[in-house]
Amino acid sequence: MINRTDIKSNTNNRFYQRGRDLYEAGKVLSLEALEEDGVVYVTGYVKGSGRNIYGAMSRFSTK
Repeated sequence: MINRTDIKSNTNNRFYQRGRDLYEAGKVLSLEALEEDGVVYVTGYVKGSGRNIYGAMSRFSTK
């Protein structure tokens, strides 16, 4: 699976910190990681302002 170091090395500090801030504020509604054929797919949903919910997906190679 992936860890914090993997995430940091695959994004810039601004995006990493924004994601961490959202997580610490309790805005992350769900987070799922699935590994398939050497690739980890991470999908998450975050509560935005008002009724807005945003989804995001990232891929990380484990090879």
